[in-house]
Amino acid sequence: MTRARDESGFTLVELLVAMTIGTVVLFASFMLVDASTPLAQKTQDRVDAAQRGRLAMEIVGAELRSQVCMPGAVPPIMPNVSDGDNVWFYGNNQDQNSLPQMHHVYLQGTAIREDTWQGTGTQTNVVFPALPTQSRTLLDPAAIVPGVPLFRYFGFDANLPASVNQPIAVPVSLNDSRRVVQVNVSFVARPAKATAASPRDSTFQQAIFFRTADSTDPLKGAKCQQ
Repeated sequence: MTRARDESGFTLVELLVAMTIGTVVLFASFMLVDASTPLAQKTQDRVDAAQRGRLAMEIVGAELRSQVCMPGAVPPIMPNVSDGDNVWFYGNNQDQNSLPQMHHVYLQGTAIREDTWQGTGTQTNVVFPALPTQSRTLLDPAAIVPGVPLFRYFGFDANLPASVNQPIAVPVSLNDSRRVVQVNVSFVARPAKATAASPRDSTFQQAIFFRTADSTDPLKGAKCQQ
């Protein structure tokens, strides 16, 4: 009688071992995916906060650098209302033939906002409307750098014309408004859905020097023509 041909294959023990190894590998893969998802979200949050914060700082810097004097040698920084959380100033971010705008950049809750009033009338008699021409949110959510106000004001050192290192008290007085030649802006940008401080926040600080600053001016402030 002919013997049946031997057929090769897995034994029950080999099959169980293979299934066990496969299960361990599959479980490890799931753990890796589960762990990488939060890490990817953290990275995305950091990128989001950095991008939005950088854009907000660029806008604030451009607006402040557009500052101009008003007719009658009125300095760019508006006194009594400009302080650590608010800066009021006159600027012109359009062409030289356009009338200036009045700007208010401020912290409102968790948002940094800007209101703009477009001037009307003539170059020697600029009139601003009662309500803002434009209002926009520059960054939300945002926060103050611990121990540092949103805005700090500086003037020239009286003895060192090239050195801007004299802090100006807030709210900025009428006399001091003529001395402001630099505004330091500092804030924390947070991810879009953040509700509290976290390692994902990005801190921004910039010193913005006024283009009309004049170290030879008697008050060492903005160069404004009578």
